[in-house]
Amino acid sequence: MFSRWHNHGISRVGVLSLILGVSGSVLAGGDGTPPKVDIQLTPASQSICSVGSTVSVSLRVYSIDSIPDAISAVTAVINWDPTKLQLIGILDDADSPYPWLLNTFRDDRGLDRLNSDRGPDLFWSEQICTLDNQCSPLAGCDDHYPCTNDGDCNQLTFCDLTENCGPVNCCADSFCFYTGYPFNDGDAMHEAWSQFFDPPGPAYATPGPNGLLIAKYLFQTLTTGTSTVSLVASGGPYTETAVYDGNTPSDNMLRNIVGPAPTITVQNLPAPTAFGEGPRYLRVTPGPGTASIAIKIQGVGTGVSCVNQYVQLNGSLGNSVVNRTGTQWGTVHIHDLEIIPDSLYNVFIECGTGATAPVQVRTYDWGDVDNSGVVDLDDLLIVLDGFANIFLVVPFESVNLYGCDLAPGFEIIDLDDLLAVLDAFAGSPYTSTGCPIPCP
Repeated sequence: MFSRWHNHGISRVGVLSLILGVSGSVLAGGDGTPPKVDIQLTPASQSICSVGSTVSVSLRVYSIDSIPDAISAVTAVINWDPTKLQLIGILDDADSPYPWLLNTFRDDRGLDRLNSDRGPDLFWSEQICTLDNQCSPLAGCDDHYPCTNDGDCNQLTFCDLTENCGPVNCCADSFCFYTGYPFNDGDAMHEAWSQFFDPPGPAYATPGPNGLLIAKYLFQTLTTGTSTVSLVASGGPYTETAVYDGNTPSDNMLRNIVGPAPTITVQNLPAPTAFGEGPRYLRVTPGPGTASIAIKIQGVGTGVSCVNQYVQLNGSLGNSVVNRTGTQWGTVHIHDLEIIPDSLYNVFIECGTGATAPVQVRTYDWGDVDNSGVVDLDDLLIVLDGFANIFLVVPFESVNLYGCDLAPGFEIIDLDDLLAVLDAFAGSPYTSTGCPIPCP
């Protein structure tokens, strides 16, 4: 879920001013506290393998010395290319070490309007429609603040650049509401408030490579190419990137915005070429390219539904994510305990947080090395050819039958494979080999 703020007739700027003891704009900041912390977006770079995937960028604050520093609030102004990325919101994540009192993109229509979907020539009022369609007007038209309400509950007034006021139907038009999600115009202002009471008390910026995680911004990729998400010092006269002191809440103790602006590279990778290569093998060839990718295998249906693993360098399956470029992977012959006869598997290419559409493949029936649909004399003869190291009809992988995980030591066609195909010809099932079913 994403954080939201619902305005009920009192501005949040006023609330924060009261809590922090700040007169005027909360973003004014004092200068009585020396710089204590740096702020940064991480990671420095990410690669995503498909348009439409989601990617997160983390906001972190670091103590510049060895002593943790108390924080009362953080405000961050972020910029991005809205033609390449769409900001979705703030990702609630168990990685966050601190339960923020507020962690949101606030309604800033009365300030610099970074979060609001408003044209450049209109300054909209802060008027709110309640559930019973009653309006709570805020007056004033001076200096592009809200116009005076005309007295009709269903009328919302606005000011244009010449400060001429005009009515707009508020309660009947959701366009008048601020939803809690920034408009995707390439800039937004985020803020986080510490808890002001014990427990838990204020958040603390910590030293070290990870610092304090403030929030994770979630974006959706819109097109291929490379784009950046950056922190900027200011978004206008009322909005700045700042870290407020936990002991003197009116003081901004930020030293620097550090690190490069994170880059996000999106490559719309094709789905892999994949098919069953025998009763015990899958053959997968990712598309060529320079993106770092992993190959993931998921079982589908009876006996393999619990299989959800990554291809390792030797073609086996494991829980470790192994990343290589598509060119480095080449063609992979996948085998392990989890690859069993007459079973369906989905093959994915993962790149960063994204994945290609699955390619579904099926292994051959047990003993049916030529995939004809029946175990017959042809299969016996093909395995005999393999025993003689002759592979004219099917590849080695199709006739390599014996061995539960086909680990090193079973990479030859021998008498065990001949006996296995003979047993299959006689009607014995795969389980007669003593090999387990992955998901019984």
